[in-house]
This record gives sequence, structure tokens and C-alpha cells, in this order.
Amino acid sequence: MVGRHLSKQRTPSQISQKNYGGFLSGPIIKDKLFFAAAYETYRTSEAVLFGAPGSGAPNIYSNGLTQATIDAVKSTFDTNYASDYAVGDSLTSSPVTDKKYSVKLDWNISDRHRASLTYRYAQSASMNKPDLSATTATLTSHWFEQSNVDEATTLDIRSNWTDRFTTTLKATYRSYVNGQNPPTGQNFSDISVCAAPTSDAVTTTCQTGYSSVRFGVDQFRHAGALDLQEARFQFLGEYSWNGNRFKFGAQARKADVYDLFVPNRRGTYYFDSLADFAAGKASSLTYANAVTGDPNTAAFNSTYWTNSVFAQDTLDITDDLRVTAGCGSTGTTSPTGRSTTPTSRRGTASATRRPSTACTS
Repeated sequence: MVGRHLSKQRTPSQISQKNYGGFLSGPIIKDKLFFAAAYETYRTSEAVLFGAPGSGAPNIYSNGLTQATIDAVKSTFDTNYASDYAVGDSLTSSPVTDKKYSVKLDWNISDRHRASLTYRYAQSASMNKPDLSATTATLTSHWFEQSNVDEATTLDIRSNWTDRFTTTLKATYRSYVNGQNPPTGQNFSDISVCAAPTSDAVTTTCQTGYSSVRFGVDQFRHAGALDLQEARFQFLGEYSWNGNRFKFGAQARKADVYDLFVPNRRGTYYFDSLADFAAGKASSLTYANAVTGDPNTAAFNSTYWTNSVFAQDTLDITDDLRVTAGCGSTGTTSPTGRSTTPTSRRGTASATRRPSTACTS
């Protein structure tokens, strides 16, 4: 919540918020087919916790780090390094967005059978600011957008075949993408510059009494992606007989997973002083990559199935005594995939996990 009054005095808000949405439902075919749709969006901005003196940030950089020093680092990079890469700026706020919408169709097939089809979409995004602190100024090229996109479609069919026997069939397809996207892309190094005028004897850390300026894609965003596509199929049956309530069912889940994470793929540089940065003299360089030179070959890229079945019986012996017993079994198979194991690098990997079975009463 954002307040606009302090006691009885109206005060302007530094952070704006916008939230709106709507809902609509009704019949398509009277007593037979119905629809419902909903939409909601939210936008705001969040304050950047640290900034240079005079920036208006809630907290000021320590050790006398000023905007003039930050601008000097930017100017040195633009002048001395012959690069068209945009190092970014020192902002005081960053956007936050959230959007959701869904559509549902309900179909009364008959008095005993109903079906529904639901589609939902959710997207959220905010700026993450790694390494930003009282002793480290980070420019916007070092930030990344943390985004999540979740999309699913579900078909649900419920049937009352008799007064004693009912079934539920459900199928869902879901797509989930987790993004960590630097505003200027992933194709640049992570660069840290100590604001000391000249280097000292210890060149691995910034000198006491000085802060650092950091820009370029942070080391953990040099090569990264997470993408999940999954399909779920479920069946549930219930049958009542002579005081027993039998439940039985099966479920299958197919998952396609792509997970890439190769830190320091573009190199992480540290310059121990402003003079070293101007001279192009880095004190350290950290670099890592897949053995092939292509980071995509280090990704986990696999398709696997998870299957399960169960059966259960519940019996009310008396009004105060109920007995339940059941068994279930779950198994996982991975028909295709690639990982960092030597076997899988030579071709398609295949693995099957033995089903696990459990019974309770």
C-alpha cells in the first residue's frame, strides 16, 4: 500500500502503482455452455537502495564514492576500450510488472457428465541488482530482469456413470520459462573497477577506504536459461459398494527440461585502481566454459516420464471407526537426455528408475 497523507498533510508519492483488471462471465448456450474470463495487471517501481550523494537514493555509497567518479569510469571505458557496449547508468528506481489472465469454458454435456477447458497465463518481471551495496556501485548493464512466464491449458471431464461409480479425466499442458535477462544481452564481461587512484601491494581486493564501480553482465548471467514444458494426464475413479469406498487412479507426467548455467563464460575482470583501468591492466581474470567451447553443450537437456498408479479402500465399520488401506507405485524413465556424464556426451542417454511401491493401512 502507498499512503498519500502524513497526519492531515498530503505528501506526494515517490513510487507510483497501477493495478486494474476485469472479470466477465455468462452463457454461450443457455443451460449448456458457459464462459468466464478474467484479467489483471499490476505495475509499479521499486527504489534502488544505494546511490551517489545527491541522487535521492535511500542510502549513499560509502568511502566518498561520487557520481563524478562513476562518470569517470564510464568515460574511460568509452574512450580507451573502443567498444560500442552501453555500460548503463545509475538509476534510482526500477520497474516491477505482473500480468495474469484466464479463460474458462464449462460444458454441461448431460445430467451426468460435465467438461471444462481452462487456459491461464501469468507473467511477472522485476529488475535484480546483483552486487549492489554500500561499497559497490553497479550500473544498469550489471542488472538483469528476473522474469517468469507460466502458461497452462487444462481439460477436465467429470462423469457420474451411476449413483455408485464416478470418474475424473484431466489433461494439462504447461509451459514455464524462467528468464534472467541483462538489458544489453549476455554477450559481455563482468568488470569491476576499484575507485582508488593507483594500485597498492594487494591487487586482489579494493583498497581500504575506497569503493568499487561494477558494470557489464554479472558473472552468473553469462550463459543461463531454464525452460520447462510438461504434459500431465490423470485418471481417478471412485466406486461405492456395501459400505466400501474404492478409489483408484493413474497419473503420467512428461517433462521436457532445458537448464543452462555456465558462469564466467564471458570473463570476469577486476582492476585494482582507476589508473590500472585506464591502462588496460587487469589484476585478475576468471573464465570458465564447456570443454567444447560452446556453453550449450553443458546444458541439461532431457525428456523424462513419471508414471504412478494407486488403489485405496475406505470402510466405515462403525460411526466412530474408519479403516483405510491402499497401495501405490511410482516409476520414472528418461528416454532421451544429455548431461555432463561421459556416456551421455557420446549420444542419447537412456535411464529407467525402478518403480517404488508402498502400501498403507
